[in-house]
Amino acid sequence: MRIGCIHMALRPYRLELFQRLQKKYDIDFIFTHSAKQHKERYNVIFKGLKNVYDFEEKPFFPYKMGFTTKLFTFLMKKKYDILITSDSAMFGSHIAYLVKKLTGCKLILFEEQWRWPKTKEAKLSWPIVKHILRKSDALVAAGSKAKEFMMKHGIPEEKIFTAFDTAEDLSKKKRTKKKLAEIKKKFPKEKKVFLYLSRIVKYKGLDNLIRSFARLEKERKDIFLMIGGHGPFKKECQELIKKLNIKNVKFVGNVSYDDVPYYYTLSDVFVLPTRFLDSQNQNCEAWGLVLNEVMSIGKPVIATSAVGAAFDLIHDGENGYLVEESNIEAMKYAMQKILSKKPKQMGTASKRIVKKVCNYKQMANGFINAIEYVR
Repeated sequence: MRIGCIHMALRPYRLELFQRLQKKYDIDFIFTHSAKQHKERYNVIFKGLKNVYDFEEKPFFPYKMGFTTKLFTFLMKKKYDILITSDSAMFGSHIAYLVKKLTGCKLILFEEQWRWPKTKEAKLSWPIVKHILRKSDALVAAGSKAKEFMMKHGIPEEKIFTAFDTAEDLSKKKRTKKKLAEIKKKFPKEKKVFLYLSRIVKYKGLDNLIRSFARLEKERKDIFLMIGGHGPFKKECQELIKKLNIKNVKFVGNVSYDDVPYYYTLSDVFVLPTRFLDSQNQNCEAWGLVLNEVMSIGKPVIATSAVGAAFDLIHDGENGYLVEESNIEAMKYAMQKILSKKPKQMGTASKRIVKKVCNYKQMANGFINAIEYVR
């Protein structure tokens, strides 16, 4: 049984999943967004995996990423028994479906999406996407919301297998006292720090977090908002801070991946305030791996109903709070309430929950169960 796994690009958090699958099956990994553009990632691929094929993309409408003219010919020559692909809107998924129709191979689709966009392009592509979802031999859902999405659109439950999105356990990542002390200087003394660490784009909802923080700051002076990241929405957020006259806030710019664990460690509460934004194709948080990361460090979290991971990783009152997206007062109340409890105990719960729900063994088993189902 020969398996081909098509993926846009290898991310560090996918490496262990792919290694586990390769130990069990004769599987090739086909990347359609060349890792050669990222030297460090390219080296990781060939260090950790065998049978890797890495194609350079050539953006072509309507595919902004992952389009390569060589994929179809390659798959037809290889004659795989099973093709695994991810993201129903991706070029690789569409080509894999075509190859399935022509060769009779089985198709397994891994999907994180749980709320289809309402843009013109998304509406035009939806009939094709829905058809591929329904005609796939098995589907692997990244979480409970993705599974709900599949079932809502007519996929029988017996064809759906769950593989909760998993990220690196950052508590195991090496940290030095010297670096911790260096970054600690950026943090205020004797204040409770709420941390935002992500791209600063509109759908991430940083402006809503700023509004909630402004309300809470009027009631207590022992809080601080630390903001990490870059993006086109940053200027608008900075202007909002001035308008609301917020005092206890700092932008620290882009944070390197090696420094991320230090920021998580030094903060008290992590907040992911994503909103629904139907004017864009990326209209919500399909999963939100930052929750996995910060919870692995052992921190309480607040996230909105526009974050897929929140429904599987947040147990209200135990390790954080899930609040209605774009509800400023609800976010402020959650921030206030989390400080009235014991953040350290909630952080311990976070660590326990993410370790139980999201680990590479369970994620690999989701794919293995799907493979065994179709073979």
